[in-house]
Amino acid sequence: MNRRPIIGITCNLMPGEDERSFSSGRDVFYSNFDYPLAVEEAGGLPVLIPLLIDRYLLDQMAGEINGLVVSGGDDVDPSTYGEELIDPRWKRDRQRVLFEMELIKKCLSQKKPILGICRGMQVLNVAFGGTLFQDLPSQRGGGIDHRMSAAFPAKRHLISIQKDTNLRNILGMDTLAVNSFHHQAIKTLGNGLKVSALAPDGVLEGLERRGDPLIMGVQWHPERMMGEGVQKKLLRAFVQQCGNS
Repeated sequence: MNRRPIIGITCNLMPGEDERSFSSGRDVFYSNFDYPLAVEEAGGLPVLIPLLIDRYLLDQMAGEINGLVVSGGDDVDPSTYGEELIDPRWKRDRQRVLFEMELIKKCLSQKKPILGICRGMQVLNVAFGGTLFQDLPSQRGGGIDHRMSAAFPAKRHLISIQKDTNLRNILGMDTLAVNSFHHQAIKTLGNGLKVSALAPDGVLEGLERRGDPLIMGVQWHPERMMGEGVQKKLLRAFVQQCGNS
């Protein structure tokens, strides 16, 4: 049996005092089931990564995994890209973002592929020096309602996939219908990154870095759409790259 590449998946952090917490006052690390299931289905061995207290372990963690998935979750804390919070009602995760940004840098130094999904793409952008819209409706306005609806499956919209990108090469198509679960988005692109996909209203839906290893982010959730061959193709291509790292 062939050894599967080990894919690290960052976890959500839920403080014990959060009203959603089910831990009787204790902090909880968790992941939606879709992430490890999708990685397994794509041919990888999923490993959940909690927030490590000892930052010296980050080098070892980056060395043990073959690739990194930066997952979705609460809003990216605006202090991590030099802005003040415009609405304190939004849940944010400064501690988690700082940890993930350090882990991203360690993986970059060890030339490990990275895939950022939804909020994970936003963290990737911030790690490269970019900024975000904290709230699309109030700061940008118009266009598509990118926030998920209560009904499932989530609302969808088309994206256009840019030419001469890894995303275009992987998917082999120029348009794609995707789900939409976000109210934040890329404002200024990080250093060395390029746009790989756009929504009809101009909101950035995909980014990537030129060259090797494969560094890319998508604003939608492909792990929730694995029943569609094209989304599975994206995860499989990433896992295959990780197997070569």
